Amino acid sequence: MNIKMIFVCLFFLCLGMVSCSQSGESLFKKAQQYGRNGNTEKAFQYYKQSAEKGYAEAQFRLALMYTDGKGVKRDYGESVKWFRKAAEQGDADAQHSLGIAYYAGRGVKQNYGEAMNWFRKAAEQGDENAKLKLEILYRLLLY
Repeated sequence: MNIKMIFVCLFFLCLGMVSCSQSGESLFKKAQQYGRNGNTEKAFQYYKQSAEKGYAEAQFRLALMYTDGKGVKRDYGESVKWFRKAAEQGDADAQHSLGIAYYAGRGVKQNYGEAMNWFRKAAEQGDENAKLKLEILYRLLLY
């Protein structure tokens, strides 16, 4: 191996270390920048990296991208997967969205009990829309 090849290998190794050492929050901020500039494919890549590091807000945004088919092919199963990860970390928006998924049967089997469970969790955090949906669903199931 010649010296030039060693430097090239070291360069790429360092690049890999830099991207691995980025926090979920910094990756999330990059994703937001790309999203604001209209580059949804790049935004998706950074949201995914951030989400994989466990950053709840990125998990929620990634789920929305799968739901809407922005920057990625629409996939309700993947959206539910990421909504759930964020919801389990206490993200009220993700809990609300997971409730909608269960209510509509989108990406999961329709289940009003699960929908109520997730709406309730979001409502307990002050989500007014979740409170309204919970009330409507409760009335529908009682009458």
